[in-house]
Amino acid sequence: ISGGGTGGHLFPALALGDEILRINSKINIHYVGSLYGIEKDTLPNKKLTYNFSIESINQFMKNNHSYFDFGLDIGSSFQFPTMNDLYWPDGLYSIGNPNLKPEESDYLAIEMVNNSNFGKFTITATLKDYKNLILWEPDELYKYRPINISSASRNNYNINYLKNFLNSKLQISYNMYDSKDDNGRKLLYVPDYSTNIYLYHKLNKTTNVALNYKYTGKRILQYAGDYNNQIDSSSYGLLDLSISRMFNQLNISLAIDNLFDKTFQSTLNYPEPGRSIKLTTEYNL
Repeated sequence: ISGGGTGGHLFPALALGDEILRINSKINIHYVGSLYGIEKDTLPNKKLTYNFSIESINQFMKNNHSYFDFGLDIGSSFQFPTMNDLYWPDGLYSIGNPNLKPEESDYLAIEMVNNSNFGKFTITATLKDYKNLILWEPDELYKYRPINISSASRNNYNINYLKNFLNSKLQISYNMYDSKDDNGRKLLYVPDYSTNIYLYHKLNKTTNVALNYKYTGKRILQYAGDYNNQIDSSSYGLLDLSISRMFNQLNISLAIDNLFDKTFQSTLNYPEPGRSIKLTTEYNL
């Protein structure tokens, strides 16, 4: 991989190399640069990462429908700040931080899957410890800027259920989060839990209907400071609806996001859009 001179060339090249290694850790990545560009100072600080995985599949199989899988994944990762993190223009609501350090992490992921006549159950636990975690935070004037958190942890526990019926599919997912910085504070924007319910039904050979409901628990949007109190967001639930129908070679799809026009915000003082309606037509030649 070659590309350097400026961060706009170097960091995408490094991100590409990291993604290739994530897909296949056996590949050897070689970088070609100069002794004069930004790569002269950045590449010597590039940290080596590792990954170790174990997977056991189709254990205790019965009649090709009931089985048990197990997976273990241990490794580390390294992420350079993005160009937006470093050089976002100084504006009314946000500014970049050219002094950011690269983000490092070590992780452990465990997954167990059981499939039977009752459905498919998946339990996943992901534990991740960070050094110099990059996180955008608002200051007391609500101006966002990225900072490094010297150490932090993000732990996620997921239970997922999937059941296929003759003309329908039901999927239920429940997530629990435990994310804290080096002072024991909960990380911004991370809820204690979230739930997702997806239901798909085929009415007939030409018409399909799908409902998706996502519930997000309370989150911290801004920490308490000398001149302000902690600001929390309310929990909220969003329901999406989609309908599609085929007329010979013509396919018409209707998607309605946030069906009940729920008011909510993911980021402090940045309300999300209300109900959106999208109609799509597709003609197959």
